[in-house]
Amino acid sequence: MCIDYRKLNEATKKDHFPLPFIDHMLERLAGKQYFCFLDGYSGYFQIYVDPEDQEKTTFTCPFGTYAYRRMPCQEKNLVLNFEKCHFMVPEGIVLGHVVSERGIQVDKTKVDVISKLPYPTNQKEVRGFLGHASFYRRFIKDFAKIVQPLTHLLHNDVEFDFDEGCKKAFQMLKDRLVSAPIIRAPDWNYPFEVMCDASDFYSGSGPRGDTDKAIPNAFPEEQLYYIWKSARSIDWEAVLTVTGLGTSDRGKRPMNAEPWFADLANYLVTGELPGSHEISQAQKMKLKSEAKYYFWDDPYLWRMCSDQVIRRCIPEWEHKDVLNHCHALACGGHFGPRKTARKVLDSGFYWPTLNKDSFEFCQVCERIGGISRRDEMPQNPIIVCEIFDVWGMDFMGPFPSSYGNTYILVAVDYVSKWIEAKATPTCESKEVAKFLPTNIFNRYGVPRAIISDQGTHFCNRTIEALMRKYGVHHRLSTPYHPQSNGQAEVSNREIKNILEKMVNTTRKDWSKHLDDAL
Repeated sequence: MCIDYRKLNEATKKDHFPLPFIDHMLERLAGKQYFCFLDGYSGYFQIYVDPEDQEKTTFTCPFGTYAYRRMPCQEKNLVLNFEKCHFMVPEGIVLGHVVSERGIQVDKTKVDVISKLPYPTNQKEVRGFLGHASFYRRFIKDFAKIVQPLTHLLHNDVEFDFDEGCKKAFQMLKDRLVSAPIIRAPDWNYPFEVMCDASDFYSGSGPRGDTDKAIPNAFPEEQLYYIWKSARSIDWEAVLTVTGLGTSDRGKRPMNAEPWFADLANYLVTGELPGSHEISQAQKMKLKSEAKYYFWDDPYLWRMCSDQVIRRCIPEWEHKDVLNHCHALACGGHFGPRKTARKVLDSGFYWPTLNKDSFEFCQVCERIGGISRRDEMPQNPIIVCEIFDVWGMDFMGPFPSSYGNTYILVAVDYVSKWIEAKATPTCESKEVAKFLPTNIFNRYGVPRAIISDQGTHFCNRTIEALMRKYGVHHRLSTPYHPQSNGQAEVSNREIKNILEKMVNTTRKDWSKHLDDAL
């Protein structure tokens, strides 16, 4: 059984201790001399849920509605399976990797399975092979370059042709996995500087340092250098080279200027505040107070927002493009300032003046607000003369079936506000053709005009012939403007409100109470 708790997760405070990445876990374990492995069971349904919160776990199934009294996925009072527990062993398998004092190695059993795979015959098999091989990509030098012929086969507009280049790449990957090296985790007590780059096919990183001493075998593709220099201010020219250049959308900053968070990022990296000639003492205190919500991950600054979500701070010259995407393009919808700002936050971006910029951006949009009378569609005026001269008609429904009826045909006089209504099984023109002579023409005389919407049940040859026979002028309300037939719409609402108070719990007896509602 699968229960959808996404709405509950949205209302729950985010986890302050998320699960770590696999690479981080392996690097912490690699290089240790002894390991202990524990295997447990009976670790579920142990922690009681607070009685006030049990209703939040409610779910419905074919057998009824239930709620959890205990947490379904927490570990407490764990029972160990001693057959699979190992203590003080020199190496072991963790998440498909062999960790030991020497470092991190591939699991030979998994590699043997991959090495025996035949050539793929379709896209699905290629995708499966690359998924398995990517799990050990850190052991293979130039992995992205090797798999380029195989990834080309995954494009939708490419015919599947496993040629010699693909076979060579396929065999090379299997050979590299069989002879994968041992990776020794780097010593993070030293500072590192990593320069990033990307091309049309793949992205990568190249470490760089100020000395020639390297940590050997840290990664097969790269060598990490340690730096003896003290922390220094950020080189914004190098950062802008990576993140892109531009001009501010407000025109207040010159081209290639530092972003609004330059002082904040420099303080996080170096711990030094700008000089007294640049900012005041109050601004320094504010900068130190706000710094606890930010952290620098070269070349980007990130902020922990009040909803416990980490978002990237973007410079001024990117504000306009982000607002345009979240407001006017396919994912936008031309919503108002508050919802546009919410979309920006949901996209993972942040800057301090987001709400103000969103309001100013939406003010100049032609599709929200500011619609004048000349932008409206032309409306048809209603001229009322005598009682029962003009009637408005409309269909209500569909409703739950009541003795074979699912719709209500309503007619209201525009002068006296007198209402006639009839329950009908369908909303077709034949129901209208029977209703008008029986309920209107015979009782109140032939009117001068009848107003209706432009639905097919009112605009057809049957109704046109009926109106021509009795000499009634058929007028149509303005499209997307129900106020043109407002009296009928008001009557519909009142009839519906009265019936809601009179029907039973099944709501299938409304047709019996229709006359009482009138």
